[in-house]
Amino acid sequence: MVATCSDTNGFFPGYTDSSTLSAYLLDLNQDTTREAQHTFAMLSTMDDLISYGDVVYGRFTSEYPTEDYYRQYNQEKYGHIAMRDLTADAQFELVTSHTTKNLKPNDNNTLWNLVE
Repeated sequence: MVATCSDTNGFFPGYTDSSTLSAYLLDLNQDTTREAQHTFAMLSTMDDLISYGDVVYGRFTSEYPTEDYYRQYNQEKYGHIAMRDLTADAQFELVTSHTTKNLKPNDNNTLWNLVE
């Protein structure tokens, strides 16, 4: 697979445990500034653009340091673009209610995970 983002100033996640993130992603991951009062991440281990089970450089590349909760999707239907469409209801609920308490478990019957 060819990287679709610059390894200097883009969202390049690296190739393996031995590669490095882009300078931009390194800066983002080292910044402890919270972007909002409530932050959530959704990641797919079936991401067809990131590949590698979403694990790059030894960690889930879709997670970030200031997230409060995350949900992992493990079914093939949750590809890179499909995540946007298949999780729209959950995204709307998170943005409008700022909580995970009203969200149903996903297809894997997993709830939201608190990041500690």
